[in-house]
Amino acid sequence: MLSRAFAKGCGGKIINPLFKVKHLKTMSGVNVDNAFPELDTIASFGVLRGCDLAMKKSKEFWYIDHGYFGGYYRITRNETIHDGKGNHDWDRFNKFDLNQEDWKMNGTDIVLCPPSVPQIEFLNINNWVEDTVSKIKRYTDKRIIISQKVNSPKGFYPSYKENFINLPIDEALKNAWVLITDHSNTMVTALLRGIPVICTNKNRRIGSLDKIESPEYNREWLRNLAYNQWSLKEIKSGKAWEELNMWG
Repeated sequence: MLSRAFAKGCGGKIINPLFKVKHLKTMSGVNVDNAFPELDTIASFGVLRGCDLAMKKSKEFWYIDHGYFGGYYRITRNETIHDGKGNHDWDRFNKFDLNQEDWKMNGTDIVLCPPSVPQIEFLNINNWVEDTVSKIKRYTDKRIIISQKVNSPKGFYPSYKENFINLPIDEALKNAWVLITDHSNTMVTALLRGIPVICTNKNRRIGSLDKIESPEYNREWLRNLAYNQWSLKEIKSGKAWEELNMWG
């Protein structure tokens, strides 16, 4: 439904990458990596069903996923999240009537939100947890708590080399000093609750691990995210496509 809405809004057509990959896998001697050599531009909702391969083989891709807040959908060009940059007004954000709590500056825990297994594979960040934990321990002795998705079709992140407390995000944030992730939307959840974030994603670097004891108390960029997500109706009508080409 969402893919068809985007196709209608931008004048594109629907293809089935999963069918193509499955078909090629049945052909002896055929390299699945060459499944989509003819694609110049592709749009995909998520990275499953062969979409990851199609995006990697295209010259340009538009990535669609659940929005940052309000039940909308985010769309980004050649990245999985928006960089947060821009100079938009607060009007779109304000219509969601989201409470921004005062900054909490007495937390005791570092909350780590790993990417899902499919995203780890797509972004080729297989050692993200191990590398991030190693860097964290250089600069703080605060307790590390893991909060990861449990509904990934490929299950949990592979076993950690050491034991961590694993809590749902709401519980993990109760005594949080900072939340660290690569691209999880828990960044928005944390900021609204007054907890600063460190983002390691190359397209949205916020803060740095070596400054973990003095994180950035900044959520101004939430207003820019509100301008980079759209309703299904706005996607289908072409409004999203128009605005993406204007500032996306």
